[in-house]
Amino acid sequence: MGIESLFVVSTELGSGSLFVSLGLMKILKKRYHKVAFFKPIITRDDYDIDTITQFFKLTQPKSKSYSLYIDEAEKILASEGEERLYEKILSDYERLKDDYDFVLCLG
Repeated sequence: MGIESLFVVSTELGSGSLFVSLGLMKILKKRYHKVAFFKPIITRDDYDIDTITQFFKLTQPKSKSYSLYIDEAEKILASEGEERLYEKILSDYERLKDDYDFVLCLG
């Protein structure tokens, strides 16, 4: 079994991870038939998903492109703990991965 996903993460805001993701997606779209984009936790005004999915004409629904809004993640973390938060994110990621050859994750 080969690599099925890649997770791009930066240590600072504004470090250019979206631009890195654009470049990686261009490469991945040439190699894999069905590629998806996933960003585990987003803000309500996050445009990274729209940018990637529109530019590369990805067919995945936006609702499957992320797991939680940040306020939802904070509530789960406060009420149910870190383990439950990770379970939710991984569950949503796994459901997406089942339908695609490769998933590019941005965190």
